[in-house]
Amino acid sequence: MENSFCDSFNSEKNENHKISKLEATEIGATTSTVHYLAGAKELRPESSRKKIIHFHSTTIGLIYNAAKQKGILFIPRHIVQPLLANWLVGFSLFTTFTLSQPFFFSAFNTNPDSKPGFFKKYSSDFLAGFTAGAVQSIVATPLDNMKYNLDVKEVLNGKHKSHFQFYRHQLSIGNMGSLYKGFNLVLFKDSISFALFFGTYEYSRKNLLRISDIENTKMANGICTVLSGAISAIVYQAVDYPISQFMSIVEMSSNSLKIRNLDSTITENTIKETPQKGIYRNAWKELMELVKMDEVIKNGSDIVGGTRILYRGWYRMAIRSVPATSIGLVFYEIFKDLIT
Repeated sequence: MENSFCDSFNSEKNENHKISKLEATEIGATTSTVHYLAGAKELRPESSRKKIIHFHSTTIGLIYNAAKQKGILFIPRHIVQPLLANWLVGFSLFTTFTLSQPFFFSAFNTNPDSKPGFFKKYSSDFLAGFTAGAVQSIVATPLDNMKYNLDVKEVLNGKHKSHFQFYRHQLSIGNMGSLYKGFNLVLFKDSISFALFFGTYEYSRKNLLRISDIENTKMANGICTVLSGAISAIVYQAVDYPISQFMSIVEMSSNSLKIRNLDSTITENTIKETPQKGIYRNAWKELMELVKMDEVIKNGSDIVGGTRILYRGWYRMAIRSVPATSIGLVFYEIFKDLIT
């Protein structure tokens, strides 16, 4: 059982690694919840799968080929609708941060005559980011859980005419427990990650502008935003990536427990009552099994070995997330200037 779990984890991790390249939108693939190119990728011609560079492997090529095979309505039903779901998640994140930041700033700076220290000056950014991450987790968790039930082949075969129809079906058969499965870990991850993300971004941006001493020029603002976005993206991934890796183990461990329960002829009602704490404990045991199977780190500390496994490949994700993060923040600053 341990070997099969490790093999399946490595397989799923590789698949998620492939998908994350296509989902690297908004904040470095952090707010993108629904894989909007999953159906189009399934329809990709076999010839393009064997070539490194091919038109049908690009985003435009995937969409063009899907529309050619399934009709033009494939785009609004299976491309635009997932993008709207992703936009909703990103909108909840940035709107909450933008609205809560002034509130926290005024709460910690009640005396306008006193010179604010580091805590009063920057705590509002971290707290606003923490709040924004919490709100995003409320919006994103149901979408993430519904995404796991989405069979791309069923979509392509016409069982679900659109993604929205699939969401409505999932909402009709699900309950709050299933929709918010694993919410506590997602809440922890998003709150801490985005507190550090927005706090680092605002701190580095303000100080870069102060050092440059040309904060009134648009070019200086743009350069400082890009550099601050790069720094905050790396800080974000340093926290988000290992927790996301552990969440993948939790998901697979949960499925493994269900299979073992079914093999033991335990009823479905008993399976649903499996405590979340027990799933996390089992996931930790599975992580330790991965450590023991690794020839490089198996002789070291379990904590150090587990940490190395969870961080494996994070620097590639961090570097890949930098351009999308910086560009997204540039547009965020432009939009914020227009509405304020």
